[in-house]
Amino acid sequence: MFVKLDDSFKEMKDKCKRTYKLGIRQRLIHEVAFPITWLFLHTKITPNQVTLLWGAIQFFSCFLFLKGNYLGILLALTIYQFAIFLDAVDGHIARYRKIQSFTGLFFDQIMHYITIPLMFVCLSIGVAKQHGSIAWLIVGFAATIIYVYTKLLTFNPFIYGISNVKDVVDILDSPDYSLRYSKNKFAVALFEWFRIEHPFNILFFTVLFNISHIGLVVHFLVFSAELLRKVYSQVRQLNKVDKKLRYESH
Repeated sequence: MFVKLDDSFKEMKDKCKRTYKLGIRQRLIHEVAFPITWLFLHTKITPNQVTLLWGAIQFFSCFLFLKGNYLGILLALTIYQFAIFLDAVDGHIARYRKIQSFTGLFFDQIMHYITIPLMFVCLSIGVAKQHGSIAWLIVGFAATIIYVYTKLLTFNPFIYGISNVKDVVDILDSPDYSLRYSKNKFAVALFEWFRIEHPFNILFFTVLFNISHIGLVVHFLVFSAELLRKVYSQVRQLNKVDKKLRYESH
């Protein structure tokens, strides 16, 4: 069933925009996604249904990597990455309809945590088959494990029953914690070039130029560096919290 909108396309865009600044590539993704959002808003589709849609597209596209040839790998990655436009759409719809849902954010996060490791595992298998070497399978699997640990090694104060949780949670708001929200424009641009889901990123061009095995090595190194950076930044921020607590206790 179609729904009539009272707003113009421009008014719809204004209501759908995020309240914080985005990197250049992220802004381009949102601009491309707005026409899709406009179409979806004329239906009763929910943000969670859109999340499920792009998650399913990414999930099933991963198995095309297993063909182990150039065209199969390129097609799989193209489909996988272009689903990111729908990832922008679910947020657009939620903001337009003024839907605030932590469940929806968690569902979105789950989709990413399922599809990104799966994509890298399947890509590794495909590249290993394409080049006839198990070495690339090992590199890809290692990169996947490091990526997963980058997500796991996040300090969660809630599980310890800490009374002054806010002081600790503030580290998550620190620009040092995530390159995505860094005040350094170069760091943000660099981060976006290596975001797995983004179209025309470093991984895409290594696949396009048929050097996907080099792409696996590069991302193994990048994921390793990000893991070390994230652990270091958290320890540094937590030390600041510790010093503050010791000062206030005197």
